[in-house]
Amino acid sequence: MDSQQPTHNPAGLPRAAILRGKEPFRALFQEGKGFRQGSVVVKYRIAASPNQGSTAETTDLQPAVIAGFIVRKGKGGAIRRNRIRRLLRESYRLVRHRFLQGLPHGVTLHLALLWSAPQEQSLLPPPPFADVQNDVRRGLERLHRKVMKDLHERHGIAATEPRTTD
Repeated sequence: MDSQQPTHNPAGLPRAAILRGKEPFRALFQEGKGFRQGSVVVKYRIAASPNQGSTAETTDLQPAVIAGFIVRKGKGGAIRRNRIRRLLRESYRLVRHRFLQGLPHGVTLHLALLWSAPQEQSLLPPPPFADVQNDVRRGLERLHRKVMKDLHERHGIAATEPRTTD
């Protein structure tokens, strides 16, 4: 086996699943909706739904979620901000597969997880991973309900609960 060949890891977070560039973030923050879950603000926008024309991301009709992770400069020094960003990304990576299973085929969702703890916590050490993971997991569960409600109202798509693998 060639050690240079990348192996496919279904639990991984591929580079294509990370929101990048100025325009996608602008569209997300101008046209998207959002809510707070603990110390995390979840911003989301349905970029393509099953009844819209096919795009490069939806040609296989699999749901696609492209996520960004944001920690503002006022939330501490660079080391602390990068640590929190890594905690957000890892928390999302661990629950991403289950979240994707609950979405209908053909949906493309742009998502940003924004760290938004109170300002007085910016000098404290980064939060424990379990706290961040809990906020992200609960935020994605809530996001699933909101997306399914939006799709049902717009396109008449029946709501389904995410499948549990526990």
